[in-house]
Parts: sequence; structure tokens; C-alpha cells
Amino acid sequence: MVERRRVVGGAGGRRAAAAALAACLVALAAPPRASAADVPAPTPDPAPPATAGATAAADAPDLIERAWLAPAASLSERTLRTRRAALEAGVWSLDPAARVLLSGGEESAEERAAAAAQLAPDLPAARMANALALWRRGDAPFAAFREALAALAAFARHLEAGLWLAASALALLALGLVAGGLACALSAGAIAAPHAAHDLGDALGGDAPAFARMALVATLVGVPGLLGEGMLGVALGIFALGALYGTRRERVALAAAAAAIWVGLFPAAHSAGRCLEALAADPVAAAAAAADRGSAGRVEMARLRAAAEAGAATSDDPLAARVLAKLARREARLGEADARYQPLLGATADPALLNDAANVRLRLGHLDAALDLYERSIQGAAQPAVLFNLSQAHARSFEVEALTRTLERAQALDAELVAELTSVQGVSVAGDFVVDLPLPARLLWERLARAGDGRAFAAELRRPIAPGRLGAEPALALAALAAPVLLGSIGGARIDRSRWCARCGRRSCPRCDGAARDAELCGSCHRLFFEPDQTQRELRVARVAALEERRRRLDRTATLAALLVPGAAGLAAGRPLRALAACVSFAIALGALVGRRGVVPDPWVAGAAGPAALLTVAVAASAAYLFLVASSLSARRSA
Repeated sequence: MVERRRVVGGAGGRRAAAAALAACLVALAAPPRASAADVPAPTPDPAPPATAGATAAADAPDLIERAWLAPAASLSERTLRTRRAALEAGVWSLDPAARVLLSGGEESAEERAAAAAQLAPDLPAARMANALALWRRGDAPFAAFREALAALAAFARHLEAGLWLAASALALLALGLVAGGLACALSAGAIAAPHAAHDLGDALGGDAPAFARMALVATLVGVPGLLGEGMLGVALGIFALGALYGTRRERVALAAAAAAIWVGLFPAAHSAGRCLEALAADPVAAAAAAADRGSAGRVEMARLRAAAEAGAATSDDPLAARVLAKLARREARLGEADARYQPLLGATADPALLNDAANVRLRLGHLDAALDLYERSIQGAAQPAVLFNLSQAHARSFEVEALTRTLERAQALDAELVAELTSVQGVSVAGDFVVDLPLPARLLWERLARAGDGRAFAAELRRPIAPGRLGAEPALALAALAAPVLLGSIGGARIDRSRWCARCGRRSCPRCDGAARDAELCGSCHRLFFEPDQTQRELRVARVAALEERRRRLDRTATLAALLVPGAAGLAAGRPLRALAACVSFAIALGALVGRRGVVPDPWVAGAAGPAALLTVAVAASAAYLFLVASSLSARRSA
């Protein structure tokens, strides 16, 4: 890899380094003697290009291809030369070359991985392959760890890899929210079902056995599911049952569970689908991203030209014209590039566009215009690469003081980048070395966010859970999930419900036993603890000992269940919201572990970094789950 040299810290060190570099740049600014190996400098041609001429020129190899295909004594020489050409053309991550290197070759796997990471530092697959190579070497574990972290960070800079990871993470979030919400509702329904069976049997009269009463409750709960609404329909009945017999905290948790299910089925699933469909829904943005990575083919070029022609007529979509201008500069057609940039300059203040247009102007010999565009580019927030280009322009005009000041500013912002550009610049002295900037990620993400709607993927994700009408209409599903929780809460406050005694665990029913409506203890336990004079001392002592033994046994059972059953710790501690959060965390962790390859196959961009990223999600969700379990157990002991 290119050695990244840090410039000595402090203003004095930066000034000395900048002065030395300025002298080198001034020397390089002198017109070089022509040689057969140098790329021929194109003649200025400000006239707009013809479409046929542009098509023919696009079939010729650009400067990146020429640098890659030229003979080289070693892989490092080829890599360094290609890296210079790629940076000069604005391809900061050359994915095609990195994929070729990772697929095999005569060099060792470690050399190829290092070269791939150098050529495509934003490709997660290349960075993780280099991390694994460093790890296998055995003498650089910290370097391997840093490279692995860099591979995970590269997802934020690589459009296709970022979309793949975002789709996988959002799909896992959707499944986790739905599974966690259903598990929370099911636990509340399981606790309430025996009481509902008892009270329903009393309301209908007769002396039906317990299993018949439970079967009747199960039938009533499952009616929406039998009508074609699937698991979501069954959940509606369970929500009503839990809200009818739950406490205030449990009803709040049930409302949160219903909201989690709806968010998972609709917004989260739609967002995952948007990420998967984004590039297909906006082929112009996809072609622009491919060109920015150096992998634009004939199909992408045709899309860009068609969009540029349509945009020229309507002035609605300047992206295609901008990318074609960059490609023309990459292929040394400076006249065409300048003609395409000029209409775009008046309508934008994009620093990257101003920098790229200034590079073309500098190559055409229009020094004053180039300096003006560079200054406009750094007016808002200076970028080190633009400052480096500006120093090249000052070197062309032999303005040593301005050159030194500009380099000092660039080094203060990113000394490593300046060192790399300086190192790469030394590969050749053919012409000015200025670098184009990649397309702003914000520009592409904003387009793609508006491109797809994700409905097809979301519908497929919902089908096993909500195959009916509720799965097709978000507003209806939200109303259906809210209604049982709301109506059950209202009804539960008005009916005489049976409940378990908080001490002995027996059922306490206002109708059967004459107990108070909101009493937590049955009549026997109330007399035992609050009316001790009505009970014989020996019987009271034996009863209290039996209850204490029951409490210890329940504590052991609750602790075991808390460790084995997701959400049990929160329920045992009387913290149903923690139970819901634990169920969601457990579902996400399990889903990320099982689906660590992603919801769709890796489009050869993530590599080993994809499973590593999703396993990181699994570890984070597991840590959250363990924290919730521990805090719930602690709350139960302190209660």
C-alpha cells in the first residue's frame, strides 16, 4: 500500500513541510519534456461535442484503463500508477480493479488484498480482505483490527454496500419489532387466558369444565385469524384479552407492543424495500454511482446520454450532464468536458462541481478562471483535496507564498491525505496533477430516497404474518391494533375480573368468593396477615412457612425462566416494558445471527465485512438483552 506519512505536528512543522512541498510543486509546474510514456496532452476544444463523436470516444480506453493495462515491473508499481490515474479522474474507490485483484492472480493473497484496499478504500470487501490477510500474517494484529474497523466504516461511503447493509438491518429491525411485539402480547394473553375462561364460563352459566371454557376463549381469540387475517388477526384477540385483564403497566406495554408490530410491518419494511429497490428505481443515479466507482459500462453510458439529452431540454436533471463531463475529462476530451460543465456552474454552488470544473479549466490553460473556481469551491467549507488542487494552480503561476499557505491549510485539515496525494503525484510528472472529487453522497442519497417505495418487498415480508386485508392497508392495520388495546382497557376497568392471589396464587373471584373488586389477596391470606386473631397460632405459623417456601420456589423458577425465556425477567419483576424491549432485542440478535449473509445475496461489495457488520448488530442486541435481563432481576430482588 502507499505509505501514508504524517506531517510533523505543529505550525512550524507544517510550514516547513509545506515549503519543501511547494518547491517540489513549482519544479513540477515547469513544462515537462515529452516522452513516449507520457499521456499526450489534448488540445483545447471549447466547442460542444457531437453525440456521435462522444459515443466513439467513449469506446476508447480512459486514462485509468491505460494506467492499469500498461506494463509494470511489479503489482505495487501498477497499483500506485493506477491509483494516481484514478484519483486524477475522481475515482477515489476503483471497485473493478479491486474485484479483479480479489478474484485471484499470480501474486500472493496478501499482496493482492493490500493492493485492492489501496485502489478501493471505500469498498468494504477489499478492506476486510486486507484485514484478514494482515490477521493471517500474525505479526500485525492491531493493524488488522484497525483495517476491520475501516471496512465497517466504509459502508457509510459506499453507496451500493450501504444500501445492502441498510436493507438487511432494516429488515432485521422489522422482524425484531414484529416478533418482539407478538411475544409480548402472547405472554400477556397466556397470563390472562385462565381468568378469561373462568369469567366467561360464569357469565354463560352452567358448570362447563375448565378445558371447555379455555377452548371457547381460544376460539373467540382466533376468529380474526380464521377470517383470513393470519397471525396478525390472532394477535388482535390476544391484545384484547391482555388489555382486559392486565394492570395499568401491562396495558401501556401492550400499546407499545401494538405500535412495534405496526412499525415493523409497515414503515420499517417499506424502508428496507426502498433500500433494495433504490438503484433499480433510479437508473440514472445507479449509472452515476457506477461511473463514480469506475465501473460504468455501455448500458450505463447510454442511460446517462439519454438523461443528459432530456435534461438539456427540460433543465430538470443535471446529474447526467455532470457525470458525462467528468467522464469526458477522464478520457482526455477536455473541450467536451468544459462545454458540459459551463451550463452547470451558474446554477449551483456545489464545491465538488466547482472543483472538477476548475480542474478542466486548469488543464485547458485558463489559469485565472481555474483559480476563481477553486476559491469559490472553498468559500463554504474548505476541503483538503481542493486546497491541494489550488496549490497546483499556484505552482503553475509560480506563486510560492500562496502555494505554501494553501498547503499549510490542507495539511491542517488532513495531513495524511496531502501526504498520499504528494506520494502519488511523484509517479509521473506528465502535466498538472489535480484530483476530481467524487459525487457528493448527499446528492445520490436524496435522489434514491425518493426513488422506490418498497411496497413489493414489504408485502412479501408481511405475507406470512398478515396475508389478509390488514396486511395491505396500513391505516386499517393501525386502527385494528389500537382498537383491542383501547376497548380492552376500558372494559377491564368496568367488569369484575378474577385474579391470582398475590400471596398463595389461588384465584380470587368477586362473584364466586365475594372478594373485593381490586383486592390483591384472597380472603384466607387477608385474614392470615391482617386479622391474625381469627386464626390459631400454630396454623398461622405453618401457613406462613408454607407461603415462604412457595415464594422461594417461585423465585428460583422465575430466575431460571428469566435466563431461558425472553421477556420473562421483565414480567417477573413487574416491568412489562422491559419485557417488550428484551423480546425485541432477542429477536434482532437471533435474526442477525441467522441472517448474517443479508436479506439478499451480497452484490460483491460487502464480502466478509457484511457478516461482520451484521454480527456486530447481533452482539449489540445481545448486550442490550443481557442488560435488560440483569436490570429486571435486580429490580425483582429489590422489590
